[in-house]
Amino acid sequence: MIKLQFEKDYKNCFAELGLKSFEDIFSYANGSRIGKNSKRDVTAFTLETTNGKSDFFMKRFMRPHFKDMFFTACKSGHPCSQGQYEWQCARFLLDSGIKTYRPVCFGTESRFGIESRSFFVTEKLTGQCLREFITERWQAMSTEQRELTVKNIGKFVRKLHHAGANMPDLYVWHLYLESEDVTTCDFAIIDLHRMSKCRTVKTDQVVRNLAALDFSMIEKYFTDEMRYSLVESYLDGSSKKEVQSLYKKIKQRSNVLRSRRHAPVY
Repeated sequence: MIKLQFEKDYKNCFAELGLKSFEDIFSYANGSRIGKNSKRDVTAFTLETTNGKSDFFMKRFMRPHFKDMFFTACKSGHPCSQGQYEWQCARFLLDSGIKTYRPVCFGTESRFGIESRSFFVTEKLTGQCLREFITERWQAMSTEQRELTVKNIGKFVRKLHHAGANMPDLYVWHLYLESEDVTTCDFAIIDLHRMSKCRTVKTDQVVRNLAALDFSMIEKYFTDEMRYSLVESYLDGSSKKEVQSLYKKIKQRSNVLRSRRHAPVY
């Protein structure tokens, strides 16, 4: 069984270039592969039609693990492919006023009700990856500018949680700056395949999300004072005792991640 769904006018745009079916899009080879493992890959590609030139990313999922299919079924309330699940998460964030990549289309191929392959295509974000921004500009920024950037990250995570988005993969490299003005900049977030939607993001989820972020904030660029400011900004006016309590829990969880994983490098 094949399911293919487009956003807005993209169906005609893709059809103009012969990309009409699940197989046409899934097998599209005129792009640059920028990430791959045994279960999924990401390809960047450009299409030029009568409407102009546009840049896209496609995430392809192959032979998903049972645990991944079980996760999406539980979170969606029905059988749902990896590609369709990211589509739903992106739509949820955008409808909640959270910036992320804009969905273009998704496709699912299933056999006997079990996903075999799927994909999710998005528009290229216009902002800059936070990891790249840090490596290129962090050292030249003033202490006040760095502090403001970190505080704005805390505000963005609070907005995510207030919208009901639990983000266990909340890493520096999954955040994009929407503006070069660090005093007012907002962020966008990508890589939503482990996101879950909640009525209320619980304390243990907050800790795990922020601990993942803390793990990804390497000591070369981020001081303990900056990390504390991020938590303070996230809690937005809470008492010093509450900030210290959450910060301690985050550091404990972050240390667990450091003991299990290779330290990130950028």
